[in-house]
Amino acid sequence: MHDHLSWVFEDDADFVMAARAFLDEGAARGERLVYGAARPVSELAAELAGLCCRDRMIESSGLVLVDVRELAGLADPEREDLFVALVDAADAAGYAGLRVAVDTTGMNGPRFDADRQGGWERLSDRLIVDRPVTALCGLNRTAVGDESVARMTALHPAIHGREPIAPFTVYATADGTAVSGEIDFSAGAALATALGYDEPAAGEFVLDVSGVLFIDGRGLAAIGERADLLAEALRSPVEVIQGGGFERLPAAGY
Repeated sequence: MHDHLSWVFEDDADFVMAARAFLDEGAARGERLVYGAARPVSELAAELAGLCCRDRMIESSGLVLVDVRELAGLADPEREDLFVALVDAADAAGYAGLRVAVDTTGMNGPRFDADRQGGWERLSDRLIVDRPVTALCGLNRTAVGDESVARMTALHPAIHGREPIAPFTVYATADGTAVSGEIDFSAGAALATALGYDEPAAGEFVLDVSGVLFIDGRGLAAIGERADLLAEALRSPVEVIQGGGFERLPAAGY
């Protein structure tokens, strides 16, 4: 699993404390830092008062502060361009990588949009796989509710937060997409939603389920339905590779 962590919290101060420790570690590793939330940049700077060499890093662009409300009007391709540009600039400046701590709660405006944020989480997760990026995505449970928390935590390979959170995770790998955790009847629809954030693309689609501890018929049906949709979109044979003792089955006839 790569470095993409969902951090669920109930109080802003909890995330600020976690982000400060997270960014401190990145500074020690020689990474460029990015800190963001739906607050003015001046407030964000004040929140990092305990961060080593904060003022010097801000002056040298070693620490970038972002009011994420400015990202609300950007389409995902524009966000992707900005993300890639930040990574490339960090590399060109000689940093060891990019470390990002962002409270995503207000990233899409005052009302949390789980569908849009879910699409961005899947896109950014794929971008992180082959780039030197470590990301901490904060989510305020009191602002978004348990249902949105479950949907967003299902899209990260690592999760911190009290229950309820997603019983499974879907995340990008170098070879495709992986699923881990437990998928019972109640989670089947959520799995279908998580897999559905990826648009069909040409080529082979590999789904690694070697990390799945339990899956029932509804979960298998969600995977099969996704395979059928891909096959129809691509008009080519698609196979579901099922690890963890499962057989290799064709997309049709499961």
